[in-house]
Order: sequence, then C-alpha cells, then structure tokens
Amino acid sequence: MMALFSAVWLILLLRSKNDEKEQADSSLISSGESIVRVSITFFILCLGAIFINRIGFISTSFFLTVLLLFYYGVRSWKMLLSISAAISLFTYAFFKLFMKIPLPAGILF
Repeated sequence: MMALFSAVWLILLLRSKNDEKEQADSSLISSGESIVRVSITFFILCLGAIFINRIGFISTSFFLTVLLLFYYGVRSWKMLLSISAAISLFTYAFFKLFMKIPLPAGILF
C-alpha cells in the first residue's frame, strides 16, 4: 500500500510541475526536493517488497523503518532502533496475532 501511495504521490508531483509557475510558493509539492524524497521512499519500499519473502516480515520491516527514519533525518541510534523495533513488533502483533494473517517468516525465523 505504501509503495502504491508513493507511486501516486510521485505522479501527482510530476503533474504539478506543469502548474508550478502559477503556484510557485503556495505549495510544498512544487519543490524538486519533494520529487526526490518520494522517489527514494518508493525505491526503499520496492526493496522491501523484494526482500520480505527472503528475510521475513519482521526483519524487513525493521530495516525499512531504519532506512526511512534515517533518510528523513532521525540521527539518534537509540531512537532509530527503538522506533523501528516498536513499529515492526506492533505491526507483526496486529496482523499475525490479532488479525490471524500469515506473514512471511523468511530464513531468520
């Protein structure tokens, strides 16, 4: 879902470039930096889709969260590791234990 939303956001950003002259300072979307951020986020999420079956859901979500948080400016290793672990474990618990949805185990588990 996040990859799909990233792709849609990227398309909207590219389309908004045509209207950029009219909305120069009124929107954050008009900056070229936004296109780069969305593209890199999309790339990181695509990597996750590739590796999720190989190394498992928990490991992949942990590493993706670390990469995304680091890319978006979180530099404290304590914060990176604790947030990533919390998000991965909460997501695992929600889908696997509460919703009873099977998740890829991968080679590590």
